[in-house]
Amino acid sequence: LHVHTALSNDANGMGIRALPDDAYRYARGETIAVNDTLSITPGSTLDFAAVTDHAEQLGAATLCHNPQSPSFLSWSCKLERNRPRLGLLLGSIAGNFWGEPGGPHCAHNACKDVQRSAWQETVRAAETANDPCVFTSFVAYEWTGNGSGGATIHRNVIFNGNPDLSNPFSALDYKTPEALFGELRKHCVDKGTGCDALTIPHNSNLSKGQMFPRKGDDPEINIADRHYFDRLAEIIQHKGASECYSGVGATDEACSFEALPYASFLGKFLPIAAKRPENDTSNLREALKEGLRFDASNPYQLGLIGSTDTHLATAGQVQERRYREHHNKNQRIEGYSIPKQAELNPGGLAVIYAHSNTRQDLFDSMKRREVYGTSGTRIGLRFFASDDLPEDLCNRTDALTIAYTHGQPMGGTVSHAKAPSFFAMANSAPDGTPLQSLQLVKAW
Repeated sequence: LHVHTALSNDANGMGIRALPDDAYRYARGETIAVNDTLSITPGSTLDFAAVTDHAEQLGAATLCHNPQSPSFLSWSCKLERNRPRLGLLLGSIAGNFWGEPGGPHCAHNACKDVQRSAWQETVRAAETANDPCVFTSFVAYEWTGNGSGGATIHRNVIFNGNPDLSNPFSALDYKTPEALFGELRKHCVDKGTGCDALTIPHNSNLSKGQMFPRKGDDPEINIADRHYFDRLAEIIQHKGASECYSGVGATDEACSFEALPYASFLGKFLPIAAKRPENDTSNLREALKEGLRFDASNPYQLGLIGSTDTHLATAGQVQERRYREHHNKNQRIEGYSIPKQAELNPGGLAVIYAHSNTRQDLFDSMKRREVYGTSGTRIGLRFFASDDLPEDLCNRTDALTIAYTHGQPMGGTVSHAKAPSFFAMANSAPDGTPLQSLQLVKAW
C-alpha cells in the first residue's frame, strides 16, 4: 500500500519512467520496464496494491521531459534534465521566494494542469486494474507533510472507491494532518455519497516524535479525526523499522532489526547534523502506550502493516536476493545486488483478513484493523483476545470459529471485568524457513 511511479517527482528524478498501470501489472506478476535500461521481474504476485504518488507537484517532473510542454525550456527543467531532482527542487525554492509559485516550470498554470491530468491517470489506472475477487487496486496518494527540524509526518491516503476529486489534497496547501483530515471530511466522508478514506502514517522512525505527539504537546491535535482516519501505521518499510528503540538501555534485542542510525531526514542528507533516535513516540510501541494516556479518547489505536515505499513502481518487491534498491541506486557485490546506502532494506508487506478480495471488504478490514505486517516474508498469523476462550483451543479443529465467536481478532478492543486471555497462532512462510519464536509485547 505504498508505491511510487514516474508521477512522483523524486522517482522521476531517479530515472524512473514506469507509470501507475505498470505498477499494477508488476503487482499481478508481470515483468515491467522501469526505464529504458532496466526491467524487473516480480518474485511473486500480490492480492492488492495502491499507487501512492506524492500529491505535492504530482506529475510536474513529466513537464521537463515533454518537448511540447511550455515548461520544457525553463531553467529549472534544463537543470532537472542534467541534474535530476535538483532542478525542480531549486526551482520550487526560488519560485516561492522570488517569482512563479512552484518554480519557473510551473508558469502558466502548467503544474496545476499536469497535476490534474496525473491524478486522473492515477484514478483511471486503479479503476482499470481493479478486478473483484482476483486483484484489488485502491485509489490512493501520499500526503508528504513535514514537521520541524526535518521530521516527517507523511501519510498515505487510501479511499474505499473513486472519491471523485479534481485533485488530491497536498501538504503544500494543507500543511498539518488536521488540515488534511478536514478536507477529507468535507470532500469525502461527510458528502453522503458513501466515500470514505483512511490515512496510514509511515516512517514515524524519522518523525522525531512529531507523528504521534505526546498528550499535551500539541494543542492543535484533533483526537476524533486522528482516531477516525489514522487506523493503520507502517511498522516496516525500506527506510527502516518503526517498532521500538534500539539504543542504550533498550531491553529487547529485537528492536535492532532494520533500525536507522538517525532520527530524521536531516541526518540522512546532513550527517553533521544527525541525531540518534530516542525512545520517544517515533516508535510505535511508545505511540501505542502514549495513546493510553488519552483514556477513552485514545487517538493512537493503530493496526500495524508493512509496505515497501518503492520508487520503482515495483509493488511488493521484497525479495532480498536480486533486490533492486527502491531508489534505483544499486551496486553489485559478490553476485548480490545491494543498495549503496546500506541501511536501506527491501521493506515489507501488508496482510489483511477480509471476507473477500474486494475493495469494500478489504477497506472495512483495514478500518477495523484486522491486519498485520511482515518484513517481506509471508508468515501466517492469527491473534485473538477474550475472557472466554477454552483452554484446549489449540488442539481443536474449530479453533478459529470459536475464537471469532467468543473473542476479538487482531485490531479489536476488549472491555471485560477480568483480564483477557490470548490465542496466538503462526505458521512459517511457504519457503519453509522455520519460525524461531512467538513474542508477545505488553504495554501499559
